Amino acid sequence: MNNLSSVEWVQAMGWTLLHALWQLTLIGGIAWLWYRLSTTLNPGKRYAGMVFFLVLCLFVTGYTFIRLWWAFDLAQEGSLVAEQAATVQLPGPDTESASTPASLSGWLNAHLHWLTIGWLLGVTLLALRAFGGYLFLQYLRVEGAQMPDAHWQIRFEALKKGMGINRAVQLLESAVVKGPVTFGYFKPVVLIPAGWLANFPPDQLEALLLHELAHVYRRDFMVNILLSAITILLFSSCRTLAFRPYSRVARGVLRRPRPFRRRRSYYLCREFDCYF
Repeated sequence: MNNLSSVEWVQAMGWTLLHALWQLTLIGGIAWLWYRLSTTLNPGKRYAGMVFFLVLCLFVTGYTFIRLWWAFDLAQEGSLVAEQAATVQLPGPDTESASTPASLSGWLNAHLHWLTIGWLLGVTLLALRAFGGYLFLQYLRVEGAQMPDAHWQIRFEALKKGMGINRAVQLLESAVVKGPVTFGYFKPVVLIPAGWLANFPPDQLEALLLHELAHVYRRDFMVNILLSAITILLFSSCRTLAFRPYSRVARGVLRRPRPFRRRRSYYLCREFDCYF
């Protein structure tokens, strides 16, 4: 384990995680303040702004890691010389104090590999959990799913084209889900609980379908993957004081329906409340 403390990428990752504490706090604070002061902007721009801050979090930490890795790599020869000098030091009464790190930075350099190991374990567990969720979504595509009747297929296609969505979106009735579910980017699918299309009023069903299609239009599935990736990669730093409220605000904004415009057709989709 002690040998890990001299591996460049391990040291770089440990320092990156420490720097992420203040970096994410700063970005989260700015994003939260911007969101509170941008109430006059339309929801589309606020949505894009929150996505920008999410990408900025990943970019800043990635840049920090690469820069530190290069710096540790360039300093490798100097570190080896220092280690060799320490190994030939004569024992004496001051040996213990001399081998003890003389500063907080030295102590961190000697123990950062434990932080990196903990980060790797956490990332692995969270990634496996996310992969299990992905497999479950693929399971929902086939288990207990069937095509609705022709009337709703035609109506669904009309709503989809009216919103300006040109790619294929599949509508299925599912005996597994308890509520509407929309997922997929290359092959998006909208799952409606079995029996809803036959028992709900048509106007409420159209409002519901428009709400789910709005997620496809905004490509929310990819945004959620981005948000999940940032949470997984930076899970050890995402609990900082300023980043936690920003993360909650970001999740709320990125999942909130917003108005959009397409070929002079205006849609404002909310849960069971849609104007066409």
